[in-house]
Amino acid sequence: MDPINGLKLKAFFLTNSAVSNIAKNEVHHSTLQFTDLVKTCGIDITLAETLPNNELIKVFDLISIDLQFYILTENIPIEIQQLTSRTRIVFFNATNNLCDEKKLLISSIAGIFYQGERIDIILRGITRLQKNER
Repeated sequence: MDPINGLKLKAFFLTNSAVSNIAKNEVHHSTLQFTDLVKTCGIDITLAETLPNNELIKVFDLISIDLQFYILTENIPIEIQQLTSRTRIVFFNATNNLCDEKKLLISSIAGIFYQGERIDIILRGITRLQKNER
């Protein structure tokens, strides 16, 4: 539940394992843990292997990109940079030293969650996202 306006937030998860493996119950453990924590916080989620089209993006309050499968290079891809003007972008399953956090903040990325991060830190980050904080 969004504490500001009482509406339930909707999050889109871009992850390669989502569609093909969800029925087989083979989603990567860290992806499953993160999505379960987001759902526990009352956020509706949609999992897919490709980004939604421009019309559907408007439906989502957050777009979460699984860095377990989506390769982030030194520069944030232009399609991701363009999304930050329409919705909040979050990276999860990041590995330490994967990218420069200053670049992410300058690029208006709303948050980054690392593999192996403690649950209380993840929950605190999700709560900040619900409050529209970075």
